Amino acid sequence: MSLSQVILCLVGILLAINFNFATVYTLMKIFRGTPRYIWVYLGIIAVIALTAPQAYSAVGAAKLPLLSEAGLAVFADALFQRVLSLLPRLAAVTAAFAVDVVLLQGVLAIIHRSPTLHKFFFGTRGDSIYKRLNIHLTLIFSCLIAVYPVLRIFTISLRPGDRLLSTDLAIIPKDATLDSYREVLFGNPEKRRASDFFLWLWNSLAITVTTAIIGVILSATAGYAFSRFRFPGRAPGLIFLLTTQMIPAGMLLLPLYIMLTRLNLINTYLGLVIAYSVTAVPFSIWILKGYYDTIPIDLEEAARVDGCNVLGAFYRIILPLSTPALAIVFLFNFMSSWSEYMVARVVLQKGPMYTWPLGLWTYAGQYTLAAGRFAAASILVAVPAMALFLYSSKWLITGLTLGSVKG
Repeated sequence: MSLSQVILCLVGILLAINFNFATVYTLMKIFRGTPRYIWVYLGIIAVIALTAPQAYSAVGAAKLPLLSEAGLAVFADALFQRVLSLLPRLAAVTAAFAVDVVLLQGVLAIIHRSPTLHKFFFGTRGDSIYKRLNIHLTLIFSCLIAVYPVLRIFTISLRPGDRLLSTDLAIIPKDATLDSYREVLFGNPEKRRASDFFLWLWNSLAITVTTAIIGVILSATAGYAFSRFRFPGRAPGLIFLLTTQMIPAGMLLLPLYIMLTRLNLINTYLGLVIAYSVTAVPFSIWILKGYYDTIPIDLEEAARVDGCNVLGAFYRIILPLSTPALAIVFLFNFMSSWSEYMVARVVLQKGPMYTWPLGLWTYAGQYTLAAGRFAAASILVAVPAMALFLYSSKWLITGLTLGSVKG
């Protein structure tokens, strides 16, 4: 083994030991502060969850109704046999946990005897060095998990041809080429293959920007009405708007299609904008309503004393103060419609009107997949969304948190 492999093995062993002891220490603290009957109850639930599905399968294999006498007998027998088969594993896990507890108690005794080790692991004020180190390691590991799929897509986009699978884990392959990017952007004249990539981007940009602007306008006025005025149906209206967010998007496809068909809005940008606005506006109203609640009403009353009416106070006082919330609403509406596929697939059925999610799927045939072009286009369409997200990231935190606490 090379020196780098030995170092990686040692680092892996140290991380495994650290994770093991940290897990056992956390479980010990939880166990000490929790009544014993809760652990017994959770243990019974865990055993039932591990055994009941197979016992129910045994009843189904016997073709007996579960609630019959014979079905209950088969279920009980299968459940008992499954519990017996799990006992050796449960005993092994319990023994391993007991050994970990004994070892951890010995390690803790050594740590408490040494002031230096005690300061490293437990600290004196604030978080200890050991805790901060674990937090940073966890964050780094989570970032690697999040970034790895994007790196693999980038690697596929650089491979020649349409090679999807490869045993090479290098981010940039040895025979890397930009042919996939060139074909996506400019087509391939040799194969008489034109590119509609910029058309897809333009269609997506026009639809998402329009949806975001309409969502901001409607939700800004509606949220202000729900925040400042008391009218019949106000509370049921807020509950209804919140309830609409619990409906899966797939359940809305059929009613949206019927409505848009009767209005002759299939294969139109307006129909898709309406469909997107229906799902985006209710959540936006709740965001802005919560933000308006944090703005003192005294500011509007002062503006009315100076001669402003309700609309004037809203336009001159409330909207300028609501810039963070309006920005987050715009970003939410933009991102929710930028990469949407299902509704666009139902509403838009003509190639020249495709948005980029529909356009990318033209690279996937019934039996073939242009993996290189698919990956290259996926990387390219992520650039505008990332640029907008990074530019508005400062509004993302303030816009979501300032409306969460009233007063």
